[in-house]
Amino acid sequence: MDSDPSKFNAKLEKLSSIIEQLEQNNLPIEDSLKLFEEGVQLTQQAQKTIAKADQRVQMLLNSNDDPLTEDNLKADENER
Repeated sequence: MDSDPSKFNAKLEKLSSIIEQLEQNNLPIEDSLKLFEEGVQLTQQAQKTIAKADQRVQMLLNSNDDPLTEDNLKADENER
């Protein structure tokens, strides 16, 4: 998981910038398609990061007395 919040935030800022550029409607179609493709990739990466964070939260909420360890997280990821 990309656990560095600054990297995640940088991706969100880049995505926001792409959206602003596309909304201006003044780019050639090829440039717009490249930006759109980059935006889709950033969105997918962000969704994966959020899903993994949600998984960790669910494990914390559902843990009985088992300590939350990296090994437990990896084992749970392999079950999915």
